[in-house]
Amino acid sequence: MDTVIKIIIVDDHDFYREALKLHFSYTKKYEVIGEASNGEEFLKLLEKELPDVVLMDINMPKMNGEEATKLSVNYYGKAMKIIALTMHEEFEYLKGMIEAGISGYLYKNSMVDQLEHAIDVVIGGSLYFQKGKNSR
Repeated sequence: MDTVIKIIIVDDHDFYREALKLHFSYTKKYEVIGEASNGEEFLKLLEKELPDVVLMDINMPKMNGEEATKLSVNYYGKAMKIIALTMHEEFEYLKGMIEAGISGYLYKNSMVDQLEHAIDVVIGGSLYFQKGKNSR
């Protein structure tokens, strides 16, 4: 693949964002073009450049992932794919994020190869939903 997949990471935990950025810095296939610690920061980032993929946490201060997803999808359509990256296995979270317009749902305890696979699947035009926290 010659085209680099541009990613924005949205998560209120600095350590988690930094770990993901560090991982992607070792690849030629993916490039982190921005990061945000809440939905409001994310929406401001979109004014500058649209990513191919957004890795979106659900519970964040100021504006949560569900609201940020809904607003970005309403404004930008399907120009970018949003993958919810969360610790929540409860159906209400999944349902809310699906209604908001996500393309994928993945648990934070996933291995990085599974995260990369999810990104590739949604970039390819399909949906990706992990079966459960302990599945691989």
